[in-house]
Amino acid sequence: MARSNGVIGFLTRLRRDARGNVLAIMAAAMIPLCAFAGSAIDLGRMYVVRTRLQTACDSGVLAGRKFMDPNTQAVGQPLTGTALTQANAYFNNNFGSSWAASSWFVAGSQSFTTTAFSDSNGITQVNGAASTQVPMTLMRMFGAPNRTISVTCQASFDTPDADVMFVLDTTGSMSCLPSDPTSCSTTPVAYTMPDGSTDYYNPEKSGSKLQAVRDAVATFYDTLAANLTPGTNVRYGFVPYTSTVNAGAALTTLGTNYLATQWTYQSRKVTGDYAVSKSGNASNTSDNKTTCQGFTLANTRSAATYIYPATGKLGTWNNGTCSVQYYNLGPVWTYQPVTYNTSAFVNTLSSGTVTDPSKVTGATTSWQGCIDEQTSGNYNNVSSYNINALPADMNPDLIPTAATSPWAPMWPAVVYGRNGLSYSYSVGDYGFWNSANDTENGENNVTPDTTSSYPQNPNFIGAYERYSGWVPCGQPAQRLTARDPKNSADRAAVVAYMASLRAHGGTYHDTGMIWGLRMISPQGIFGNDTAKWPGHAEPKRVIVFLTDGAMSTSSYSYTMTGIESLDRRVRGTATDDLDNYHNARFLAECSKAQQKNIQVWVVAVGQSLTQPLIDCVGAAHPERAIFVNSSTDLSAKFKDIATAVSMLRVSQ
Repeated sequence: MARSNGVIGFLTRLRRDARGNVLAIMAAAMIPLCAFAGSAIDLGRMYVVRTRLQTACDSGVLAGRKFMDPNTQAVGQPLTGTALTQANAYFNNNFGSSWAASSWFVAGSQSFTTTAFSDSNGITQVNGAASTQVPMTLMRMFGAPNRTISVTCQASFDTPDADVMFVLDTTGSMSCLPSDPTSCSTTPVAYTMPDGSTDYYNPEKSGSKLQAVRDAVATFYDTLAANLTPGTNVRYGFVPYTSTVNAGAALTTLGTNYLATQWTYQSRKVTGDYAVSKSGNASNTSDNKTTCQGFTLANTRSAATYIYPATGKLGTWNNGTCSVQYYNLGPVWTYQPVTYNTSAFVNTLSSGTVTDPSKVTGATTSWQGCIDEQTSGNYNNVSSYNINALPADMNPDLIPTAATSPWAPMWPAVVYGRNGLSYSYSVGDYGFWNSANDTENGENNVTPDTTSSYPQNPNFIGAYERYSGWVPCGQPAQRLTARDPKNSADRAAVVAYMASLRAHGGTYHDTGMIWGLRMISPQGIFGNDTAKWPGHAEPKRVIVFLTDGAMSTSSYSYTMTGIESLDRRVRGTATDDLDNYHNARFLAECSKAQQKNIQVWVVAVGQSLTQPLIDCVGAAHPERAIFVNSSTDLSAKFKDIATAVSMLRVSQ
């Protein structure tokens, strides 16, 4: 009994004694505290490893997609060849053995696999999966095993294929240096055109803006080629522009039905005869007075065919005798709009000539390829245009017939001015001509004028008109053409085309943008040129528009819109600011390109980045309006643009 009471007493005293309780409680609490701390540390380690593993996975699939040839890679199968080697190399460089030495993950546990798949557009892309084991530290005391970390990744190209249309200012000032003012002193020199006729261009200074453009385009080509992966396609097109665009060859390769067969030009026609000189001596006849007095030059021809050489007779009644004098006849020209059939003339683009219908000497003429456009006119503010219903000549999606076409061949040989043509812009002169038809005796424009003095009614085939750049017709525009970056001949073809460009004429930005957009529009007559490749998504479509200055129009040039002062196709009256009208056309076309999701870059070299040029790229992308003032800067910017055109990205 005593023993039992002793035990009970001890337990009672122990229960009442609080000394040492903290130590006991802490000892008991250490177990869950260690578990909490271990969890935090090991979870942090797992997060770091997961982040690093994701980065390695992303870099691996990017490399795999870059080096993969989607034309040979089997969908649903692991990557092979160079693509697999590069993918693994990039993964291992970002998640290598040095990490294993620091015990961040279990050595040899890392795994990286890649698989090709077809996305919603039918493009072959790359999926990746990576995993590794992370050893536990403090949690190992509680029996926690190694944890497996897994991530997935996917790589795609922003644009599998690209179509690039260069719209290039080739006006006279492009022969100057980037550091020159708006123009420089270069005397035009002659060269022989394909049909054997003579035209002129401005010789370039060494290091000219045009040479800078050539170098920049080559840099663009090389940069884009370096960024392309096997199986990626790129096409290039070129639209050199001045006040005209040489789009004839591009159009006629589609067929001649896209060009009008009848067109009205500011021309002239024979409306009578005049006596040039006597032909022999007068002779007496037995004709009566009435018959004799009926012998007049006007009545010589029974039909007004006006074929020359020709003779006519003039009767004189004197003292009962009829005396008849014969004369050599020349044409009396009336200068006015004349409608010609252009069908045969269009065919001379490839070969042959036609007789010039505005001359009676048998002179022949052929088409160089530049386009005459029938504009709707009278829009001097861009807000006046509805880009969903643009006029026919500005509609990039227009597919006309010969009966409805707003395009015809430019025909300088049949185009003439009016009424003295002093170009002084004083009232009554050519600049503001709006009077009755002008007439002139004789074939005074058979030989092109070569002096600075204008003839009575100058012909725009004349040497001085060509020399002065009032009717330039530059190199033919080139349709989008596929270029293989691995084929040196393709690069050489681009370089050779750029080398052929010559500087001459005035600056009409709207002519370049209208035809640049037309030739890259997927819905227009050149739509097949920019169609997506089989099994590929739509290509990224890009217009690179380059100029060295502001709009510079002329009332007295023969341009793509006719002779502005006579045809009035663009502006309403002779006193309207012509630049405003053409800038409005330019900006309307820029807006249409944006609506079509065609990326527009505008580069101004050497002069200034005007507000219309800035507005062309749109408010959402001000970085695409670029100004440079040196050849080196131009090549650097073209390299940046090329890099932006084709960019690899992680899509997941």
